Amino acid sequence: MSITNLQITTAWTIASQVYSGELTLTDGVSILSNENGLNMGSARCFIYLFKCLMEGKMFHFGTTEPAMRLVMEQIFNQHGKQGLIQALTALRSHIEHSETNYAKNMKKMRQVVDDFELLT
Repeated sequence: MSITNLQITTAWTIASQVYSGELTLTDGVSILSNENGLNMGSARCFIYLFKCLMEGKMFHFGTTEPAMRLVMEQIFNQHGKQGLIQALTALRSHIEHSETNYAKNMKKMRQVVDDFELLT
């Protein structure tokens, strides 16, 4: 079963609330699992990914290109250029790590970086 755009959007909203301290990690995971239909592992991953993006830190697990676009839009809308710059730094690090260590083709994620760099 694939994750829907509504689930992705809700996950990013909850992740933002966890990041800002409005919700605890446990509460965020519970909401995403019980009310949004995500499994607990996916819920934790979304929350952790958001934290990494906001702090400009590399992350070691993947997400889809549409999901990444949604979160980049949310970060830009809520946190402006500085938030987007941090998120792009994290995504670039993820791309480099994945291509170097796992021989993955990250062409779609590179396009996300290219598209959102135009806003910085």
